[in-house]
Amino acid sequence: MDKKKFVFVAGKTNLSEVESTEQLSEAASVTIHPKYSPQTGSFDLAIVKLQLPYCFHSRIQPVSLIGPNVTPSGKHTEGANEVNFIYV
Repeated sequence: MDKKKFVFVAGKTNLSEVESTEQLSEAASVTIHPKYSPQTGSFDLAIVKLQLPYCFHSRIQPVSLIGPNVTPSGKHTEGANEVNFIYV
């Protein structure tokens, strides 16, 4: 995977204009789950390390990750893809 294809934007709420709160960074590395299957979408997960860290403020905050014993509390289905998620 070419990590240079991705630019990550945080702190953006209006896609039609440049905002003073937005921050951009390219990927320094991308690690795809070793069991990922493009045919089925199973294990559709990757960890991205950014080249530049984001500075936290009112529109950019860290996300709390779930623990190993948490059961998904919701499902979203779009086409053939079903995603389990946790309400936070």
